[in-house]
Amino acid sequence: MGTGATTDEERLRRVAEALADAASARAAGQRRRLPVVQPADVAGLVAMLHEQLEYVIDMRNSEATAAGAVIACGRGCNACCMLPVVVGEHEAVAIALWLTQPENAAVRERFLGGYQAWRGKLGDRIERVPTAVSSELERVAFEYFQQRAMCPFNTDEGTCSVYPVRPGVCRTTHALDTNEKCQGQSDTIHEIKHPAVESTIAGQQAMREILHETQRPGAGSDIMPKAVMRHLAKATAFPNQPCPCGSGLKFKRCCGA
Repeated sequence: MGTGATTDEERLRRVAEALADAASARAAGQRRRLPVVQPADVAGLVAMLHEQLEYVIDMRNSEATAAGAVIACGRGCNACCMLPVVVGEHEAVAIALWLTQPENAAVRERFLGGYQAWRGKLGDRIERVPTAVSSELERVAFEYFQQRAMCPFNTDEGTCSVYPVRPGVCRTTHALDTNEKCQGQSDTIHEIKHPAVESTIAGQQAMREILHETQRPGAGSDIMPKAVMRHLAKATAFPNQPCPCGSGLKFKRCCGA
């Protein structure tokens, strides 16, 4: 399947260097305008970040298996798909671009068909999770999970329909030994941690933050389906119609702003 992402490594290297230069200047207190980054280049850089993650995840999995550990996650195991997945705008752009490819039209239509039911079940929890302060986040996220609202990208077979472009958080979090406790999101779930995975995530953070800033300056992260819908709506919505994201506002006052 096509992704719509830039695959020219030299072009992506130049974009990444321009972003790194701007980030360094800002860190030094200089006023520096961020370069304009096209969606295809954003998606290409996101793919590179994900490739780095997959490399260390494979390393982690091999070491876990060699040590006799069992990674409980597998095809059809989707309790975590009822948890709030908060993403930066760069990952939302990559998913939305993937969905606009002709060969992915069926996935896009299925998402659009299930989005309103997902949003209706969760209500304002969709807005509350990304803005919750650290002391409230666990409680708000658990209230979200209690609604048992399956991610609209999840299929009837329990698989992820955007698996090739799924966010980094969906790639890295795995339970060990058994998934029986995942349905209740018990605090006794044994998650697998690995220093190479953790250091890779930390090392990518600066690039993720500045990529987000190029796509949604001055605004925070969002729940994945809502963030993706915002990009899909821009191609089809009219200014004075109700916003397709389900906020109740006119499009021009919401995702079109």
